Amino acid sequence: MYAITPRGRRALGAWLGADSAEPVFESEHILKAFYAENGLTADLLATLDHLRGWVHGLTLRNVEVGGIYVDGDGQYLERLAVLGLTGRFLDDYLEMIDRWAMWAEGVVAEWPPDPRDAVPDIAGLRATVRQAKARAARWNSAPRAGAGTDGGSVPAPPHTPRPT
Repeated sequence: MYAITPRGRRALGAWLGADSAEPVFESEHILKAFYAENGLTADLLATLDHLRGWVHGLTLRNVEVGGIYVDGDGQYLERLAVLGLTGRFLDDYLEMIDRWAMWAEGVVAEWPPDPRDAVPDIAGLRATVRQAKARAARWNSAPRAGAGTDGGSVPAPPHTPRPT
């Protein structure tokens, strides 16, 4: 069991009300996919398979722990509303990675041994751009509660230029 002092609870409350840092994504698997033209198609397929294996291991753990809570047990039942919320994010994250890796395996399986000789999938790129446009439109049309108590909306994230 955990405990928190009154001073710690005040600090936690202040932190919860403060702005958050942007999420950080780090994956050596994706970095290897990004530079795949410098290796072999077989290497990329092995990387994607390893990524799916990682997802599978975490998925089995999610099923185990989630099942305990669904059955009404679990160490922190008093936190179940929040655990359900964050657990859904983590499982959706794994689902996204697994779906992408499965899709990528299908694409890469059709490539020649040297990825530099692969034919670009322009239709797939168009679909990705359509998806991004739809997500941008959702942002622009959705009401947002905002971070403060004034009910204002969260400002659009700033454009961060990419290094060239």
